[in-house]
Amino acid sequence: MSLLLKERALHPKTAPLRVLLYLMSVTQDTNVIHRGGIEGYNWLRARAHTLYAKNLKDEELLLALQGFNQECIERRISPGGAADLLSLTLYLERIFTHLNRPAHALVESIKK
Repeated sequence: MSLLLKERALHPKTAPLRVLLYLMSVTQDTNVIHRGGIEGYNWLRARAHTLYAKNLKDEELLLALQGFNQECIERRISPGGAADLLSLTLYLERIFTHLNRPAHALVESIKK
């Protein structure tokens, strides 16, 4: 959640996409392993890490993601686990927003 908050502050338009890239680079996603094998899994993690680490401008990121998406389609790789984690993160953010509590309150409550 704290990564989403950081990315929202720096890149409001593309924050969820950036968090997805990060999650793709660190998550042990069995869906990717099943569909692309260990080779596809390692490729996806490395490619996602590279894109995330570049910290591209929003427009550049969107263009790069189009190419990355096409590569994933060609390799028949779908990072479903990372997407599920992003969905949960965005859902929790919405709940806290609806409750008028800052999202960082969740982070602090987890640390206790």
